[in-house]
Amino acid sequence: MTYSLQELRAVATEELVARHDAQAVNTSAAVSYYLDEIARRDAHAQGERMVALNGEMVRLTRTIAKLTIAIAVLTVVNVAAVLVLA
Repeated sequence: MTYSLQELRAVATEELVARHDAQAVNTSAAVSYYLDEIARRDAHAQGERMVALNGEMVRLTRTIAKLTIAIAVLTVVNVAAVLVLA
């Protein structure tokens, strides 16, 4: 029995796993089965790396913003000091 895409998406993950495991007993795996799983794992690992890199980018952006503010304040102080001494 097959489902429409909408019906398939509505099935709980646990149910899909149970159906897979039940059918896997009577099926032999082709090479593409293993290649697909390796590709899925690679994609998952890449997604995790992207999330980590995004967090690092946010941290660096905040640091740059703080440094920009500090440089602006120091520039104003420097200009004020030059005007007072002139």
